[in-house]
Amino acid sequence: MSIPSNETGLRYAVETSLKVVSGSAVWYPAEPNSYGDFGGDIKTVSRNLLKADRQKEKGAKVDEDATANFQQDVTQDNLRRFWPGFLFAAFSEKRGDTSDQATPAGELESVSSTAYVLGEGADDYAAGDLVFAEGFATAANNGLKLVTGITSTTDVEVAGLAVEASPLPAAARIRKVGIQAGADDLGVTGATKTITSTVLDFTELGLIAGEWIYVGGDGASQDFANAGNNGFMRVGAAPAENALVIDKSAGTMVNETLSGGETVRIFFGDRIRNEPDEDDIVRTSYQFERSLQDAGYEYLLGSVPNSLAFNFPIADKVTVDMGFVAMDTEQVETGSRKTGTFPTLEATEIFNTTDDFARLQLDDADEAALFTYVTDLKLTVSNGVTPVKALANLGAIDANTGDFSVTGEVAAIFSDIAAIQAIQNNSSFGIQVALVKSNRGFVMDLPHITLGGGKPNIVKDQPIIIPLTSEAVKHTDLGHTMLVTDFRYLPTVAG
Repeated sequence: MSIPSNETGLRYAVETSLKVVSGSAVWYPAEPNSYGDFGGDIKTVSRNLLKADRQKEKGAKVDEDATANFQQDVTQDNLRRFWPGFLFAAFSEKRGDTSDQATPAGELESVSSTAYVLGEGADDYAAGDLVFAEGFATAANNGLKLVTGITSTTDVEVAGLAVEASPLPAAARIRKVGIQAGADDLGVTGATKTITSTVLDFTELGLIAGEWIYVGGDGASQDFANAGNNGFMRVGAAPAENALVIDKSAGTMVNETLSGGETVRIFFGDRIRNEPDEDDIVRTSYQFERSLQDAGYEYLLGSVPNSLAFNFPIADKVTVDMGFVAMDTEQVETGSRKTGTFPTLEATEIFNTTDDFARLQLDDADEAALFTYVTDLKLTVSNGVTPVKALANLGAIDANTGDFSVTGEVAAIFSDIAAIQAIQNNSSFGIQVALVKSNRGFVMDLPHITLGGGKPNIVKDQPIIIPLTSEAVKHTDLGHTMLVTDFRYLPTVAG
């Protein structure tokens, strides 16, 4: 009897320590399109005696190399729990310090007609906060909400709610996703690319230099009148109390003073980067469970993230190839499956390379784009993970990591000799990729890259293409090589 490949399944759990998961672990469903090397590669040695019959004798199993490699489509959710592993860091959120970047159901006790009622932690919110609510049984309690006030430390006041008693669904969450400034409180100084305020304190938003925000909302009074003052922007310096300096923006920022009662909205996300401070560097490992239907399950223990390769082909979906170096493997029969919680896979839209780019920019420090059109892009994160072996142990006892690197392959349509000159001059550039779909999105930013290649590829009856290679390095001022901003909510106008 054969087992069809379509009937297999893949799940993963975050380990509590290398090769260890708790008995109550959550085994999240993965979405593989295909597998590369996956499982244990056994190494044996045979006896090779000097004897007349010239035949080898059975030896022994001496080693095992375990890897987990698979490809999946990119959605908003299916990379969320893997980013900490690949960047050796933890998400920095805009509210509290919970692992899932939201107020969890354990703190959410109920919903009244005027407030989300928390057991604790309401003082992490304030009037003017924009929160995104999801997972509630009553539709009116889900969606983007404006916090109107805080009562004691329990009630996050929001208009238009419906009563929902305890116990709330386990998936119920509220999370801070932005801020709405007071009427006419914000302004813009175009010459210095600075958003200014009279009342709003930018230092209280949890932003750092290099992080991305989105300025503007879907309402007529929720953005600046000048289009260049809205859209995706990168924070260029540590925020001051009443000044937020921008170093990259979607348009040309100009002077603007509000006077019509506008309440401009600023959206932000959860931030993660490869941290420059060793105290902030953390290693996350995973266990993978691959179901082989009635034949049982195979597990990869101590899977340390090694490589993450994003593929952006023309007129196609965005995919990612993920590679892990594991410490060991286990195989069990169906009745011996590991215990835990096994949530069902929730349908999530995929990102495509035609409609879902909100920003795709290869530019210099002055925001001058090197190319107008890119025909192919691949970005690869590598941690240089290798297994550590020791006597008296089968498989690996630990994982050694090399330098964090991000490399790229870019193909662009040639239009200006200045692009080749800039490459020849070893100029510094940056790459930003923003994907947005259905009010969700994320930005990947490599603030300092060097480019190689640059030799025009000329083919009859085809546009001239310049193939490039790129290598990201630590940005001198920002302190990181790669930063990802994961927006759990964005206004419709952002996409």
